[in-house]
Amino acid sequence: MLRKLRGDGTMKTIAVSFEDYQDAVDSYQGWCPVCQSFTRDTTEPDAEGYNCPVCGEHKVVGAEQALLLGMIEPDMPEF
Repeated sequence: MLRKLRGDGTMKTIAVSFEDYQDAVDSYQGWCPVCQSFTRDTTEPDAEGYNCPVCGEHKVVGAEQALLLGMIEPDMPEF
């Protein structure tokens, strides 16, 4: 999940599956808010401003950082 800019300038959180989030954490992937997906490998958990190999913007953040910043929200599995 990533926050998407609304017309009023506020951001909303993007939902991702728990499995996708866990895979991103385990493999050090980075989240691109422009592409709204995990697009970059070898991204530190607390990274900010990394280059996106898909869109070229320097907005990629680490998976854990995306969660802490409220950009994404994993769907938690039910027990």
